[in-house]
Parts: sequence; structure tokens; C-alpha cells
Amino acid sequence: MTILVINGPRDVIDESPRATDRFPNRKRKQALMYNGMLQQQSKQALILALWTALIGCVVVGSLVPARSAVIVAIGRLHISLKVLHFLAYASLALIALVAVRRRSAAVLAALAMILLGVALEFGQKLSPGRSCEIRDMFINGAGVVTGMAIGFLSRRIIPSASRT
Repeated sequence: MTILVINGPRDVIDESPRATDRFPNRKRKQALMYNGMLQQQSKQALILALWTALIGCVVVGSLVPARSAVIVAIGRLHISLKVLHFLAYASLALIALVAVRRRSAAVLAALAMILLGVALEFGQKLSPGRSCEIRDMFINGAGVVTGMAIGFLSRRIIPSASRT
């Protein structure tokens, strides 16, 4: 005997042969649809958690002192810091567009990453050994615009992913 829960503990379906004789397909479809919604919600929560963690990494990476172990380790990478800025903000905008279901809210969340970049650049003035660079603000903004463009294209190519 398999028991599936539809909307909570009161809507338990007993799938024994005698119970499914009356409405064999309807209740099974409802249960499968509910399970699909749960899977979609858990994916949504995972993407939002990833986005939040990435924002945290960007904030910490932007505000720690220049002599900290994190910045020294990043400096050892064989990649330009400007490219890292661009990729970080492109990722933030792209994940915002994927994570937030309503298009208007998703666009606002992605555009808010530009404001985050500007605020963090000004915040670097307060961090020892760091400086505020206007060029970094433009690179961050270009990354956000690129991430948004990729996000909009992916919504057009895979429209079902953005609606469900």
C-alpha cells in the first residue's frame, strides 16, 4: 500500500486496489502535480540560497582589508580582478532573474545589483588598503547588464522554466 499526501495530513490518498477503483487517475494526477510543485519550490529555494550566498561572498570580498588572506589568495589567481568583478556581477544578475519568478521583481532584483556594486565600491574607502574606483563601478554595471541579457535570452529559449 502506497500513501501519498496531497495538501496536508487530511488529504491522504490510500492507493490500495479497492481505494483507487473509484477515481483511479484523478487522485494520482493530483498527487503527482503536488509532488511536482514541491520539487519546483525546493529548486526555487535552492537557487535563492545560492544567490544569497553569492551576494555574501561579493560583500565580504569587497569589504575585507587588502592584506587579508582572502584578498591575497584572490590576488594569486592568474585572472584579472576586473574580470572577476564582471563575472561576479553577471552571475548575481543572472541568478536573480532565474531565482525570482515575477519578471518585474526579477528585473528589480537584478538592477539592485548595480546599486550593490556602487555601495560596495564606496564602502571600500573605509577598508584598509582598498580604494574606490569608478572603473570598477562601470565594470560591475556591465556585468549586471550582461547577466540580465543572458537571463532574458534564457527565459525566451526556455519559457516553461520561468513560468513554473
